[in-house]
Amino acid sequence: FGTLKYPFFYLDTDRMIISITSGEYMMKLIVSLILLSFFLVSSIYLISLLTKSTIIAMAISAGLILPAMMPSVLKVIPPSLLRYLPYGYLNLPELIFSRSDIEGWNPSWMQGITYFIFLDIICLLLIALQQQAEKKNKIISNFG
Repeated sequence: FGTLKYPFFYLDTDRMIISITSGEYMMKLIVSLILLSFFLVSSIYLISLLTKSTIIAMAISAGLILPAMMPSVLKVIPPSLLRYLPYGYLNLPELIFSRSDIEGWNPSWMQGITYFIFLDIICLLLIALQQQAEKKNKIISNFG
């Protein structure tokens, strides 16, 4: 099947040649995919809880995902704002290799992982608060 020690070479932000093994790349990719998937699922679920409309939830969710698939759109967003939006972190190969086509925007893999963990926690807390509020409203409406 091959070896997990096969090297990948890439240029970092200082134009230095860096190598990473295929095993290290796969581990970073798996962790990134899990956190990204969890973020997308929890954020879309939160949007659907808040909007209570399938069409609106789908439109907002598409607005969350589609700009990341169009690099020309990302180049319009200033790098100072891009670091706070999830769009710049959705391109996993660029995130793992810590490079970007957007001038002034070079997030590291650890920045992306930290960002997704933080967003996952926020989404989970908001989901829990929303469900608790719905449960309280349901109890109040049953007595009223």
